[in-house]
Amino acid sequence: MFEKLKISDEVDYIPFEVDGVELKKIEILFTNEELRNGVETLSEDWELEESQVIENKYLSIDMVGKNGIEAVYEDLDAEFPIALKKKLKDGRQKFAPIKVKAGTDKILPIHAGCVPVQQVVAVGRMSSGKTCLRLQMTDLPYFDLIASGTDTAIYDDFPAIDLLKRKQDEERRAFIYEQVLPEGTKVNGIYPANYYMISAPKRNILLKYDDISGEECINMDWNSSILNASYIIFMIDSNELLGKEVAKYHEILDQLLPKVKIKKAGQDYKIFVAITRADLLLEQNEKLAGICQKTLSWDGKRYTKLVHKNGFNLKEFNKKQMAIKEYLSQDCPDFYNTIRRYIGEDKLVYGLLASIGSEPVRISESDGMEWKYEYNPQFIEEPIMYLLNDSGLYPTATEKKEESKKETKKETKRDYEEDEESDETDVDGLFDFDSIKEILKKKFRKTVE
Repeated sequence: MFEKLKISDEVDYIPFEVDGVELKKIEILFTNEELRNGVETLSEDWELEESQVIENKYLSIDMVGKNGIEAVYEDLDAEFPIALKKKLKDGRQKFAPIKVKAGTDKILPIHAGCVPVQQVVAVGRMSSGKTCLRLQMTDLPYFDLIASGTDTAIYDDFPAIDLLKRKQDEERRAFIYEQVLPEGTKVNGIYPANYYMISAPKRNILLKYDDISGEECINMDWNSSILNASYIIFMIDSNELLGKEVAKYHEILDQLLPKVKIKKAGQDYKIFVAITRADLLLEQNEKLAGICQKTLSWDGKRYTKLVHKNGFNLKEFNKKQMAIKEYLSQDCPDFYNTIRRYIGEDKLVYGLLASIGSEPVRISESDGMEWKYEYNPQFIEEPIMYLLNDSGLYPTATEKKEESKKETKKETKRDYEEDEESDETDVDGLFDFDSIKEILKKKFRKTVE
């Protein structure tokens, strides 16, 4: 289980970090698209004095209750606004739902400061599958995949107006629906971290997901955002384990493991070891393939769960973990023993990941090189499902009530039929019904006389 998430002493604000620096609540400003683009100003369109506002386009939390500024709240962990508003003299209302970091125009999640943040990072060498998973996690069918069969809701918490978000959405559509492989994450990549609002019946969190460039993983320093995460997805290409490529996982492990062990000593964290291009591994290992069944299907529009139907199937996942550990201990002992020596089994989780589910084929075109592949991903839901389940935000799968009732009815009917057969046999063998009739007749006659 993860460490208790940090809550501010102030009940009206939960600390929110940007680039490793914790913001004070007055450093989260409020605006809207018209104000940001200069189409409107607070002095002219909000009926405020220019001296009372910031750059004539930003409002701060300490303005609430003054000059008609009101806060808009949700029933969440802290009473920090999701927006500010003002009623004008003519009865119209103005809203400022966009949060930005003071001193910049950097957009923040809608629920920044309202709920605790759980940070997740994906690390691995270049082309290990980090960007593919990030793009899949921004797709609506992925949200449906996680939420179906449960009471947990997951949705993108970043405002749709963000230009980088729009560019990322274009890349996602190309990857999933048009067979265009994404570019790898660059150092200090252009895309901001993705934020997802996770809403469960008894708890809410902001899930911050970031994938780190392969170069940054290799040249990791002590202030890397990787070391701030409580959940690290370490991706290793199955080609390295199968010997199809030169094994270079030590380039990252030699940086990651010692730093994690020292900087996160005494903290709760998990490292999810994800073997990527798992379809290739399962083709080569029949024993592993027999245990690691497919978890989902894709019909071109939506995913269907095959394993985690009404919650996280921990029993099947643990069975898979045991098989993966057995495989690694026998076929990849250096890798397996290295991570166990540094981290310890209690902080390690093992899984598979097949972001595409088939081997891309490179084809030559007149305008350059392109890839073709059949999009049939597997296991892409399990890293996030495990995190949410381990954090108490996602149910563990149980036997469906309907199936249980059917089994109970079958057993009851079977027992009844067996009892009837048993009763018939006993009666025929133990009683002389003619003798009993004669005895009863004599008793009846004496009683009447």
